[in-house]
Amino acid sequence: MSIRIREYSESDWPAVWEMMEPVIRSGESYPYAMDMDADGAHYMWVEKTDSVYVVEEDSGNLLGTYYIKPN
Repeated sequence: MSIRIREYSESDWPAVWEMMEPVIRSGESYPYAMDMDADGAHYMWVEKTDSVYVVEEDSGNLLGTYYIKPN
């Protein structure tokens, strides 16, 4: 299996949210409201940042995501 890191595309959002939602709901990793909805997460992860990237495997499945913004 090979992977590639590429810029986020809006069509990636359903898969990104599917990865993020259980992490947010658990409340164990990030200081986000555990009841955050997809719109709030999109604002925080995509709209409020400088750049968003995804990690994609050969088959097109997304394995991870990250963003870059001022600290």
